[in-house]
Amino acid sequence: TLLAGYRDCLLSLDDDDDDLKELVRLGHKMKSLDFPLSHFLALSLPVERRHTKGATDADFLVTQLDRPAASAPAQECSALPLVVVLDNLRSAFNVGSIFRTAECLRLRRLDLCGYTSTPDDAQT
Repeated sequence: TLLAGYRDCLLSLDDDDDDLKELVRLGHKMKSLDFPLSHFLALSLPVERRHTKGATDADFLVTQLDRPAASAPAQECSALPLVVVLDNLRSAFNVGSIFRTAECLRLRRLDLCGYTSTPDDAQT
């Protein structure tokens, strides 16, 4: 099975390497493969968190348009009768994403409250 192959791969690692010791220990914890997925995730999540870089807002910075400018006039559609209120959103990148989504959905209005960043903010 896939789990057996994963366990065998972990056990074949060189446990003299300090960076791999934790992975080898994980292989030893998987003696029996008769456990639910939640148990496997509980075993592997700390290892994943230690050895992977979490994505940050800057990793999603949009620096160029992802589509060419439209050559033909856009077809007129009526706006969705929906108003979205953004109250105290800390991440300017999330606010920018919500603006782009709202534009795609043709929402009627976005209301910004509290310390939510505005389109004037470069990161939005």
